[in-house]
Amino acid sequence: MATLALTLFGGLALAVDDDGQQTPVNVPPRSAALLAVLALGAGRRFSRSELLQLLWQDDARGGSLACLNTALWRLRKSFAPWSTQCGELVDTDAHGGLALRADASLRLDVQEFQRLVSPGLSKPLEALEAADIEQLAAGVRLYRADLLLNLDADWALRERERLRRSFLNALGRLMRYAALTGQYDEAIRRAQRVLEVDPLREDVHRDLMRYLVQNGQRALALRQFETCRALLRRELAIAPMPETVALYQRLAQAALHVDSAGPAMPATGAIDDSLRSIAAEGIGSADGGPIGRARQLIAEADRQLQLFLHNP
Repeated sequence: MATLALTLFGGLALAVDDDGQQTPVNVPPRSAALLAVLALGAGRRFSRSELLQLLWQDDARGGSLACLNTALWRLRKSFAPWSTQCGELVDTDAHGGLALRADASLRLDVQEFQRLVSPGLSKPLEALEAADIEQLAAGVRLYRADLLLNLDADWALRERERLRRSFLNALGRLMRYAALTGQYDEAIRRAQRVLEVDPLREDVHRDLMRYLVQNGQRALALRQFETCRALLRRELAIAPMPETVALYQRLAQAALHVDSAGPAMPATGAIDDSLRSIAAEGIGSADGGPIGRARQLIAEADRQLQLFLHNP
């Protein structure tokens, strides 16, 4: 029996999957919105008046039962060539209520995403098992874009935000689990992905700074503070929180403890590259050797911080 594959992440796409051979089903826009509402309802039955309110709330002319009936007829017509293979898609009760048929052979990406991430989001971090992590990672991969980006109706915006929060929470779980188990490369990658989606998450900027330091990338951690500060100033016209500034200060001060043998941790990034180069020059260089040059670099970083503190 063929299966219907309904995709809502990004934009709505419906296809018939017959042994791996996918045939797209073209659905008119209003009919596609009707299908999306029914699919996101997860088996819930909607009254026709409720559907009219959801689907035509932004239409200055409003909707009518005739409009809804037309959208339903067009949906069924689009799907008709495959109804014998996949079964009927929409069920109508005696009062005219509509729902997706419970026995419809339908694979929905949103439903699969929720199934995958729910176990890992419902447990304490320390109780997560390998299977939970695998499912969280699979759910994150399935979330290829925000929900129904071509729709701006209130119901679509609400569902988009709800699923986006679940996605970010799943990413956050993967990030913190990776850090907890010492996988700092993975923790960094997950933190950067969170910030791609939500760049104003100051708590994640702080987490990323810590992971970079743990991974031996102190210069990049200091640079991350500057990225965070610039974003907050440009987008919200605010300064970083005191705990973010305090973390930056601790990192800058810790860099002063670099000895003549070089940094204690593997060095990467602009400042650490400079430290490697001056170490190669020898301790007896005219400018005071590597310690002197290191102190000059950190002094400049501290000067920039002081300018920020007095001029946020």
